[in-house]
Amino acid sequence: MTLVLFDFDGTIADSKKVFLACWNELAAQKGYKEATEEDMKLAQTMTIKERCQHFKLPFHKIPLLIPALYASFKTRSHEVPLFDGIKETIEQLQQAGCELAIVSSNDADNIRAVLTQHHIPISTIYTSRKLFGKDKMIMKIKEKRPSHERELIYVGDEVRDIEACRHSKIPIIWVDWGYDAASLVEKYQPDFIAHKPSDIFSHIVKN
Repeated sequence: MTLVLFDFDGTIADSKKVFLACWNELAAQKGYKEATEEDMKLAQTMTIKERCQHFKLPFHKIPLLIPALYASFKTRSHEVPLFDGIKETIEQLQQAGCELAIVSSNDADNIRAVLTQHHIPISTIYTSRKLFGKDKMIMKIKEKRPSHERELIYVGDEVRDIEACRHSKIPIIWVDWGYDAASLVEKYQPDFIAHKPSDIFSHIVKN
């Protein structure tokens, strides 16, 4: 049985506008540069360190800000839509016998709130507050599965997702509707690129 590990923000949830509002609320409190929608578009072409420089945010302070950012997200989780077609793709994968789980750096309660609102029946959620901790989560998931059931694939939208999959040695489907732009991702050579949610289902079923 294939276990499909989904990233959440930028892959299932179209949370850019909500995170923009959360960031601006936090920036106003802490004295950081507030962001516009144009900033968000520009950020899609930047590495995380370049984004920190752009928003005048010291890189080492990210772990300290994440809890406040996700607390703000919690108050706005009802505003988060899904990407068009992703719910249908999730349902098709489940009907095809795939096991589904979410691996995310967002808060588990935030994720459950959005999934419940949109009637998405994914109950297994793995989270870490470490921005670059997904590879460790994936390795733990691999270790818990019997050797004959280790058919895993990850679906994500960021460079750090690709890097996590390379470190944990599982294939990745990169989706082009999320947070990182194709110009930033192309040199990392994901195993497959999905241009629409139905591409995810087609690739997994064919392989």
